[in-house]
Amino acid sequence: MLTPRWYQQESHDSVFEYLKECKQKNKRGNPIVVIPTAGGKAYCIAMLTHTVMKYKNQRVLILIHTKELVQQNHDEIVNSFPHLDVGIYSAGLNRKEIRDVTVASIQSVGKKPELFKSFTFAIVDECHLVNNESKGLYRKFLEALDVPVIGFTASPYRLKGGYLHEHEDSLFTDIVYDLSEMHKFNRLVEDGYLCRLKSKRTELSIDISGVRTKMGDFDQTGLSAAVDKAEITKAAVLETIEHIRTRKACLVFAIDIEHCEHIKDYFIEEGISADVVHSKMSNRDQIIDSFKAGQLKVLINCEILTTGFNYPELDTICLLRPTKSPVIHVQTIGRGLRIAPNKTDCLILDFAQNVSRLGPINDIKIGKKRTGSGGKQIVKECPECGLLHHPTVKFCDCGHEFIFKIQLTSKASTAKVVKEPVIEIHAVNQVKYTRHKKKDSPDSVKVTYFCGLRQFNEWIPIEHQGYARNKALQWLVDRSAKAETVDELLYESKQYPVPKTITVDETDRFPRIIKYGW
Repeated sequence: MLTPRWYQQESHDSVFEYLKECKQKNKRGNPIVVIPTAGGKAYCIAMLTHTVMKYKNQRVLILIHTKELVQQNHDEIVNSFPHLDVGIYSAGLNRKEIRDVTVASIQSVGKKPELFKSFTFAIVDECHLVNNESKGLYRKFLEALDVPVIGFTASPYRLKGGYLHEHEDSLFTDIVYDLSEMHKFNRLVEDGYLCRLKSKRTELSIDISGVRTKMGDFDQTGLSAAVDKAEITKAAVLETIEHIRTRKACLVFAIDIEHCEHIKDYFIEEGISADVVHSKMSNRDQIIDSFKAGQLKVLINCEILTTGFNYPELDTICLLRPTKSPVIHVQTIGRGLRIAPNKTDCLILDFAQNVSRLGPINDIKIGKKRTGSGGKQIVKECPECGLLHHPTVKFCDCGHEFIFKIQLTSKASTAKVVKEPVIEIHAVNQVKYTRHKKKDSPDSVKVTYFCGLRQFNEWIPIEHQGYARNKALQWLVDRSAKAETVDELLYESKQYPVPKTITVDETDRFPRIIKYGW
């Protein structure tokens, strides 16, 4: 059995702590675990399954929407815990087995809930596909099954419904573990679990100012008319070729099938091996295999390789499909996060300006108005090599030193694909604990750190539930303390150690304490 990574163990423990808490309160809880693409989500699912199966009379159903992910999750469980009885129920894989642990495609089982009435747990991979309202194949099937549901995703939100657990009719109740926020995401990169993403300024910037919105995203017909033009496509292809000459594999996201074919034609015209995959072709698996084998330099797709596509050597992603969907945005960029030998980074060429519209992959803003295609983002470009950086970066990869007296701005299409924090360390003189009240919410404890002329606050939600309470309990563990209520925490706070320093993230409007120096 493999040794779990630190975050895989934390996510595992967070789920069972939450379920235990729900059981004590006699309520049903359906938690969500957020792990970025390439973060080892399949092993987390395997770990949870293994733990559940330790108890008597348990059966676990794992639901996924593609045959590729069905196979990946099945293989991970079998390889990690070979003693478990694991089956596959997927028409796409020509297997219909019902075992104590069954990995199934929702398309194959969605109308057959009666076959799985004996199952006691359900796990949904890519759970952002579950409708926030009581409709759709997933919701109808899971409501008929009526068992606890654990969701896994890299993008815990839907296009029009916001976060999965915040909708009035949501199936899911809480996010109990989240690795997508900036500091944890960046730590995964620093620890070598995720590949570094980087972006360069693109000369071409696609204008979609006249394209209407339909069902929450850009109208596809309008996008095609605005973007699928010979002069735009050829310019994007020529610029992409300049960037990928020394790279191994480039994945292109296009608008529709015709757009894919036009992009392919221009690559081939320039002597670059390229092909297309889309939903209406029967031989797409063979084409994908050719790409992974190095026989193709470029693979172009539309809405096929957004999820479930696993090719660690991928080192360039070209975005030619503008979107307003945070799910599509995160999932497409996430294809480049896998690590591989001799791969130092993945280059994102954002012709579509999706990063400016929706934010860096580790700082997606949900439910807030963002700048459109004509908006501004503060970044800076290295004058030596053209790499884009957050304004706080002092040295470029090429060794160039930035002069901080000059404020640099750029077009929306040059936004940084991964947000980088502004970190400061402050000496602590005093700590104060007070009760914090908020309407329609349980009380919490406000902790104020006095650092010279500055003050920094954090809130300990000890009487909240789910992920918030788990964070509060961890805060107490760091101080070798225990408390169940605000009153207990305030009473015991006189005995808590005072940190010598605090490390503060001052990137955004409200500073956030991320580390304590004892």
